[in-house]
Amino acid sequence: LTTLQNGAVDLTDVTLTNSGVLYGDASFGNALVNTADGEVEVVTGERMRFGGSGNTNAGEINNFGGVLRFDQNLSNNSDGEINNFGGSLVVSGTANNASNGFIGGEGQFIADGGWTNQGVMAFTGTTYILGDINNFIADKDGTGGQIVTTGSSTTNIFDDLEHNGVEIRTSAGSHTVILGASSGTGSYTGTGTVYFEGDLRPGNSPGAVSFGGDVVLGSSSTTQIELAGTTAGAYDQLLIAGELALSGELGVTLLSGFVPDPGDQFSIVTANTISGTFATY
Repeated sequence: LTTLQNGAVDLTDVTLTNSGVLYGDASFGNALVNTADGEVEVVTGERMRFGGSGNTNAGEINNFGGVLRFDQNLSNNSDGEINNFGGSLVVSGTANNASNGFIGGEGQFIADGGWTNQGVMAFTGTTYILGDINNFIADKDGTGGQIVTTGSSTTNIFDDLEHNGVEIRTSAGSHTVILGASSGTGSYTGTGTVYFEGDLRPGNSPGAVSFGGDVVLGSSSTTQIELAGTTAGAYDQLLIAGELALSGELGVTLLSGFVPDPGDQFSIVTANTISGTFATY
C-alpha cells in the first residue's frame, strides 16, 4: 500500500482488483476494479481517491459520510451498488450506471463529465446532483432509466437533464428541483412536486410529457413549446394530474414550415388546477 500511495510512482495504467474489503484513508494512483465479491468502505473524516482510468464496480461501494473520488470515469456495472450516506461521491470524468445497477442515498453526487443512467438512482434526505444527466432506456424489455426521490426528501439537480427513461418519480411529500434545462419524453411519476427553474423543453420535437403530481414553473424558468400542427401530438404538451403554478417565460417555436392561422388554439397544458400566469411571452 505504501508503494501504491507513492506520488512519485506513475500507477495510472495499473489496476487495483478488489475481491475483499477495501477501507481506510488512502490516495491510489491507479484505477479500481471492484468485483462482485468486493466492498469499498469510507467513513466520516476519511478520503479515498483513485487516479487511474477504467474504474468499474460490480460489487458494493459504501460511503458513510466521507469523500470518495475517482479522477477519471466510473462505471457501475449491472448488479453493482453504490451507496452514499451523507458524504461526497466525486467523479472527474463520466459516471455511468448500467442497467440493473443501483446508485443511491443522500448527500453530494458529482460527475464533471455527466451522468448516464440506465439503472436506478434513488435518493432520500437532501441530495445534490452536479453534472448533466442522460436518463434513458437501454434494455429491449423497456426497463431502466429510473430516478426516484422518496421519504419526504428533496433532490436538487443543478445541470441539464435529458429524460427518456422509464420514470423520474417524486413520491408523496417529496420534491425534485431541476435548475438546468430539461428535455425528453419520459414520465414524471409520483404525487410529489417537481420544480423547474431552467429551460423546460418537453418532448423530442414535439412530444407530450405527463406528471403524476404538482408542477411549479419558477420565475427564472423558460417553457419552450414547439408547434408543428393543430392536432394533439403535433405540438408539445404538459399533462399534469395535480396542480400547476405558472411563472417565468413562455417561448414558442414553429416547426417544419408550419404557420398557424388566426384563431388556432393549442392545449399546451392540462392540469387539475392552474394558478399564476407566464410573466413573459
